[in-house]
Amino acid sequence: VPSLPDFKIQSPLPSLEGWHADTTVRELIVHGEKRWDVGKVMDLFSEEEYKKIISIPLRRNGEDALIWPEEDNDSKQAETLLMEAIRWEPPEKGWIKCNSDGAFDQNSNEAGYGVVIRDEKGRLLDGTCNNCVASSALQAEAIALEQALSLVVQKQMDRVSFEVDSSVLYNVVTQPKKSKRWCIDPIITKISDKMKWVGSCNLMLTKREANEAANWVATNAKKKKVPSNWIQIPPSSLVFILDENGLPAPPSVSV
Repeated sequence: VPSLPDFKIQSPLPSLEGWHADTTVRELIVHGEKRWDVGKVMDLFSEEEYKKIISIPLRRNGEDALIWPEEDNDSKQAETLLMEAIRWEPPEKGWIKCNSDGAFDQNSNEAGYGVVIRDEKGRLLDGTCNNCVASSALQAEAIALEQALSLVVQKQMDRVSFEVDSSVLYNVVTQPKKSKRWCIDPIITKISDKMKWVGSCNLMLTKREANEAANWVATNAKKKKVPSNWIQIPPSSLVFILDENGLPAPPSVSV
């Protein structure tokens, strides 16, 4: 899914329930999936607009039809708006990239973490995931990064770019004196210690849209729905994300 735009939507039916002045296109797209939220579009727009909106394909090639300006004859026509897609970027030559993410349910405190390691050609090299207990989304993110480091240290990997999509976690790790978070201090200590065991490494902050593979693994790990052989035979939904990144899909997949 490309970066979700923040354009405000204009409709001849602004009085519908659920509509507000700041409603954006972002709210009409199912997060993490390449499809419209059909129910919301149906609720907010007239039948004519509804049909036009859901007919607009959402693609990753940078062209998404997301606005429809007024024409001279007062009719509305779907138009395409070029926008930049945010994708996973491969590491430098000779390096590997380790993406981590956490998933958290505030109602149950159930959480999951996911780690995905790929090389410069986008090939899935390794990874790990599991469900866990956390007190916040930030703690789940921190657990994920710690587990990523544990895997890298265990496999004696070198030249590793670690990537997270939590700006808070990134700041706490890179600027511990300025951005302390007492709730994850013990985990941050472990992260700092384990980073010393990796010969060459760095930590980078990325957008959530560029961290979809790790997010998929973490979300499904929380639900205990990740197959044990997901590295060797990635589920088709994970392969879809890798393909959307513009990377080669693994040769064999499960449904």
